[in-house]
Amino acid sequence: MTYTAKRRTFLVTGVSVAMVLAGAAPAAAISGGKQATGVYPFMASLQQSDGTHFCGGTLIRPQWIVTAKHCVLDRDGNPKDPAKIRVRLGSDNRTQGGEIRHGARIEPDPVADSDLALLKLDTPSRRTPAALPRTELSPGDAVRTIGWGDHELPENPGDPWPPPPIQLRQLDSRLLDPARCLGMSGEPMSPGELCMAALPGAGKWPQTTRAGDSGGPLLKRANGIWTVHGAVSRGTRDQHGVYGSVHGALRWIKDTLRRN
Repeated sequence: MTYTAKRRTFLVTGVSVAMVLAGAAPAAAISGGKQATGVYPFMASLQQSDGTHFCGGTLIRPQWIVTAKHCVLDRDGNPKDPAKIRVRLGSDNRTQGGEIRHGARIEPDPVADSDLALLKLDTPSRRTPAALPRTELSPGDAVRTIGWGDHELPENPGDPWPPPPIQLRQLDSRLLDPARCLGMSGEPMSPGELCMAALPGAGKWPQTTRAGDSGGPLLKRANGIWTVHGAVSRGTRDQHGVYGSVHGALRWIKDTLRRN
């Protein structure tokens, strides 16, 4: 199994294991959070050619999106055909509105432990990109994540999954110390990663990122400007959200944008 396949498995396994152990009721709602109340012109829904949403992404330049590596690589770790990735930009509704673009090139972060990638669009977007970070965030910092990931979970193991939300959802939380964010087997986070705390839910399921949120942004707003600090990678055994750090990969991101 490749690194990218493991990433994809981890994002779902945290839910699957918890369901087996808890046999719990569905989550209150990213799961939890609430329907997005802000305007996010930089938010991207990465879709199959038929319009099926599979990952999120963030516009950082008119023709470039930052997302998760496991969203745009196949199981063998090779880039997917970018032309088959449809992108809806600037709409809270993943099925209508905004702009439609298609992928033109995929640039994975060459660092093996990084789950970041850049997707170049076929034509520039007219939407306003998110800002790139100047500094790294710290544990305790307030952050927001947005996405179209699973809003509700099955009530019991083996039950069908409810449909994912059509409207964008948001969740506000804080960053955790990396020592509190261990993987399914107790492995620590990689140096270039950030961890957002899961919050208590209305039932037994915590409020956190889920499958379908992958690649979506970790955001912080200052002076009216949204800055993207991370991209959803996976969950921990305690169901906190792990993000690839945009600041940690900033040199590679800027070099890639400059070359292309």
